[in-house]
Amino acid sequence: MGNAPNSWRWSATGKINPDAYQNWMSTQPDNFRSQQHCVTMRNGQWTDDNCKSSFPFVCFTGSTEPGLKEFTYVSTSMTWAAAKNHCRQNYTDLAMIQDDAENTAVASVISSSTNVWIGLYRVPWVWSNGKISSFVNWAPGEPDNLDGAEHCAWVHENHQWSDESCSFMGPFFCQQILDVKKYHLKIKLQTDAVLSDPASYNQIIQQLGVKFKNMALTDFQFTWKTSYPNM
Repeated sequence: MGNAPNSWRWSATGKINPDAYQNWMSTQPDNFRSQQHCVTMRNGQWTDDNCKSSFPFVCFTGSTEPGLKEFTYVSTSMTWAAAKNHCRQNYTDLAMIQDDAENTAVASVISSSTNVWIGLYRVPWVWSNGKISSFVNWAPGEPDNLDGAEHCAWVHENHQWSDESCSFMGPFFCQQILDVKKYHLKIKLQTDAVLSDPASYNQIIQQLGVKFKNMALTDFQFTWKTSYPNM
């Protein structure tokens, strides 16, 4: 099931478990055209499918006794996300399967030989630090996972992205995390100037900046915050 941040996980828990039960069809999952990030069951075996496709689904209803789960088949076709929401609103969640017995139980409630959503899914693209990508800028037709071997992202001159083989050699961008420290500088002033006037405090900030530069401190930024004594 994988141990990377974008490995398969169950909707009921949202957690990755590399040792979790699995029952994939032969050659599955294949992430065809890099667009198959949810899982259906057919005749008791699993395959990855496009999450935007519409299929019937199986919900986890509850447990009649410890270790014994009940499942409900819903014949209405929905997308994976819509099916998950339906299960959460009316039952518990999409079916989570943890062993052969539960897999057989889910298969037994399906009334036809068709693909049916279960609760397995994965987050397809994450940054190298493990964080989920909240922004994407794919070029038209991308990602396509050509030959099933394009698992890294490449930025083109027009700033659009495509998936490429991770063995492809090219220039790259690095990110540096800056260690920014903030200090509060308290100043007591005696002046006839109106300190609520932006022109007044901007002039003070400029003068402080000159002082700091004279002290060979160059990497700094001032912000002005006023406080008044309790009346």
